[in-house]
Amino acid sequence: MSVLNFKKVNDLDINKYLEYRNLKVNLENSISKRKINKIDHYIWWLNNVDRKSYIVARENTDLLILYHSVKFLKKKKIIFPGYFVCGNKFSISDLLKSIKWQNKTLDKISGKKICAIIVPKNNIFSNAHSKYFGYKMLDEKSKLYNQLKKLKSFNKNFNIYIR
Repeated sequence: MSVLNFKKVNDLDINKYLEYRNLKVNLENSISKRKINKIDHYIWWLNNVDRKSYIVARENTDLLILYHSVKFLKKKKIIFPGYFVCGNKFSISDLLKSIKWQNKTLDKISGKKICAIIVPKNNIFSNAHSKYFGYKMLDEKSKLYNQLKKLKSFNKNFNIYIR
């Protein structure tokens, strides 16, 4: 089996990024369920310089897009990582290796930080792998949960995990 390659997304990937983001499976697992049109995507792309994204590929096949953005809560960095798929040509092993790589990348970010992931409650696999990678689910009544909800809008159909 060939090696996974991780390539930083650049401006040449703008249309491919949108195509993958608008796949049905990604819309179903996203906070925002709506399909994104090109002009809105282009405006978002140019305005979101704080988001870092990587294409995970095997040979010439794109498998996943990993991403993270950094927000601030007082003096603490809140890192919101995530991923979406590029189709159905990846294995569970590919996904887990990619998330492991992503976590190592996030661990290199300096300063006081919390990684916070938002997972659909009905996505059994994502809830399981969140726990596997050491994330702890936040109680919906906690102060931090409500603070994070202000930074990243999501509804009651999602769990939020931190590490």
